[in-house]
Amino acid sequence: MLNIFENRAVDENQLENINRVKEQADYLYKNIIEFCPSSREQSIAITKLEETVMWATKSVAHDRK
Repeated sequence: MLNIFENRAVDENQLENINRVKEQADYLYKNIIEFCPSSREQSIAITKLEETVMWATKSVAHDRK
Protein backbone atom coordinates (compact mmCIF):
# COMPACT_ATOMS: atom_id res chain seq x y z
CA MET A 1 0.00 0.00 0.00
CA LEU A 2 1.26 3.46 -0.89
CA ASN A 3 1.92 5.57 2.19
CA ILE A 4 0.85 9.09 1.25
CA PHE A 5 2.68 10.58 4.23
CA GLU A 6 6.16 9.23 3.57
CA ASN A 7 8.90 11.39 2.13
CA ARG A 8 9.94 10.49 -1.37
CA ALA A 9 13.31 10.83 -3.02
CA VAL A 10 13.04 12.43 -6.43
CA ASP A 11 15.16 11.68 -9.45
CA GLU A 12 16.99 14.26 -11.59
CA ASN A 13 14.08 14.73 -13.99
CA GLN A 14 11.58 15.20 -11.18
CA LEU A 15 13.87 17.69 -9.46
CA GLU A 16 14.18 19.64 -12.70
CA ASN A 17 10.38 19.73 -13.05
CA ILE A 18 9.96 20.89 -9.45
CA ASN A 19 12.50 23.65 -10.00
CA ARG A 20 10.68 24.79 -13.16
CA VAL A 21 7.41 25.03 -11.25
CA LYS A 22 9.13 27.02 -8.51
CA GLU A 23 10.79 29.37 -11.02
CA GLN A 24 7.45 30.11 -12.65
CA ALA A 25 5.80 30.60 -9.26
CA ASP A 26 8.56 33.05 -8.31
CA TYR A 27 7.89 34.99 -11.51
CA LEU A 28 4.16 35.13 -10.74
CA TYR A 29 4.84 36.07 -7.11
CA LYS A 30 6.96 39.03 -8.22
CA ASN A 31 4.18 40.15 -10.58
CA ILE A 32 1.55 39.90 -7.84
CA ILE A 33 3.73 42.04 -5.56
CA GLU A 34 4.39 44.56 -8.32
CA PHE A 35 0.94 44.89 -9.89
CA CYS A 36 -1.52 44.14 -7.09
CA PRO A 37 -2.01 46.62 -4.29
CA SER A 38 -1.13 45.47 -0.81
CA SER A 39 -4.40 44.07 0.46
CA ARG A 40 -6.17 41.04 1.83
CA GLU A 41 -6.75 39.91 -1.75
CA GLN A 42 -3.04 40.13 -2.53
CA SER A 43 -2.28 38.08 0.57
CA ILE A 44 -4.81 35.43 -0.46
CA ALA A 45 -3.35 35.32 -3.98
CA ILE A 46 0.12 34.71 -2.53
CA THR A 47 -1.22 32.03 -0.17
CA LYS A 48 -2.95 30.26 -3.05
CA LEU A 49 0.26 30.45 -5.08
CA GLU A 50 2.12 28.80 -2.19
CA GLU A 51 -0.54 26.09 -2.10
CA THR A 52 -0.22 25.60 -5.84
CA VAL A 53 3.53 25.07 -5.58
CA MET A 54 3.05 22.65 -2.70
CA TRP A 55 0.51 20.52 -4.58
CA ALA A 56 2.45 20.64 -7.84
CA THR A 57 5.63 19.56 -6.04
CA LYS A 58 3.77 16.73 -4.35
CA SER A 59 2.34 15.67 -7.71
CA VAL A 60 5.79 15.49 -9.27
CA ALA A 61 7.25 13.64 -6.27
CA HIS A 62 4.44 11.07 -6.30
CA ASP A 63 4.75 10.35 -10.02
CA ARG A 64 5.92 6.75 -10.33
CA LYS A 65 6.15 6.27 -14.10
